[in-house]
Amino acid sequence: MGAKRSLTIYLVLFSLLVCSGVSAIGISTLLEGNEKFVNGTFTEEKEQFEQLLSGQNPHTLIISCSDSRSAPEMIFSSGPGELFVHRNIGNIVAPDDWSLATVLEYGIKHLGIDTIVVMGHEKCGAMKALGTGGGDGDSFVPGWLANSAPALSSLLARSEKPDSGEDLDSWLRELEKENIRLQLEHLKTNPDVSLGLHNGNLQIIGLYWNMTSGKVEQIG
Repeated sequence: MGAKRSLTIYLVLFSLLVCSGVSAIGISTLLEGNEKFVNGTFTEEKEQFEQLLSGQNPHTLIISCSDSRSAPEMIFSSGPGELFVHRNIGNIVAPDDWSLATVLEYGIKHLGIDTIVVMGHEKCGAMKALGTGGGDGDSFVPGWLANSAPALSSLLARSEKPDSGEDLDSWLRELEKENIRLQLEHLKTNPDVSLGLHNGNLQIIGLYWNMTSGKVEQIG
């Protein structure tokens, strides 16, 4: 019965997308992926998923980039219920970001999170745009990246930006790391984080994921 229902839903969505002129490849991939999940991991770990119905108890909140290549659950081999995750372009902690403020408040006060990680990554498109002036024609990207502008200024104060090539790539890697340091400072200004740090029941950590090696390194 479940398979028939899934097939019916798929056919309806497929028809709607075809009629609208939108490719059905995306939704088809998602539905097929879900079927694979249900028949594989979900079935194999049924008991764990049943336990998660009663609630979640994640040990760490991770603020990471929206980049599709840098999923925290994959990088840390974490299972369902282990990580509380907030993702945005450039792993930015913006003072006026109500979405993140809500995540921090809920995670600390209601989930008992005791570790918060700001994780950046190699080849970050947001930091490349910040460092090379990309995204100028966009409506929202420049304003959002302005939250990372002090990281750029800090790097430029000690290292001139190369014009191109491997030197520019290396410089952008440093910008990605400098941005993590900046966002950690921004994080400390959040009232819930500040209180947790003061009371000694919360720690914040910066991590940088190297896509080339697969490893993370701590950023102070």
